[in-house]
Amino acid sequence: MKKIWYYIVLTILVMAGVILFTPKYLYLLWNLILAWIAYLLSYMIANVKKKEWKGKAIIFFFLWILFYPNAFYMITDYIHFQQLNFYSGNSYGIVYDTSLTLWMIFAFHVLIITLALLLSFHAYKKVEKKLIGSGKFSKLIFLSFISIGVGVAMCVGRFHRLNSWDVFLAPKVLFSYVKEVFSPRYMPLAGLFASLHFLMIELLERKDDY
Repeated sequence: MKKIWYYIVLTILVMAGVILFTPKYLYLLWNLILAWIAYLLSYMIANVKKKEWKGKAIIFFFLWILFYPNAFYMITDYIHFQQLNFYSGNSYGIVYDTSLTLWMIFAFHVLIITLALLLSFHAYKKVEKKLIGSGKFSKLIFLSFISIGVGVAMCVGRFHRLNSWDVFLAPKVLFSYVKEVFSPRYMPLAGLFASLHFLMIELLERKDDY
């Protein structure tokens, strides 16, 4: 629980920094809020009592499935670095830009995306513990299932620019794009994103195994 309070304080500080110094990148904060929603839903699932399981937990789990990919999706926000010029070349070689604002943008991206990945990990582990328990094979199947869902969602979100709530606002459009993900054009990308999620969860879970 102490770790989450640390994340909350860090979130507040980073949000204040972005608003004050780099307001052009407010979209990062919106994505971070979506990552927090995924974590809060996992917290609700973890604290549902057995007698309430059939009601509340099913609703929370459905919403969690919709919002969870947003947390891991933030890793693709690194592509926005292409809009920045960190260095330039001339006849004397490479010259690096030492603008404080430029490197603050870099720092905010790294902090926010890392925070979103950590929230993604903790959200996943809370749900896994509640639904799956400690069975290794069951955990592997569950992680594979969630990773595939994340891979599909990341393709729909990044390449077709749809959001979690479009399952309610534009379900036909959303499902048409989901089907399109299983085409030769997008399936390798979905597989790449799914593998990245799977490996990242495994890596974070084993971070203390040394």
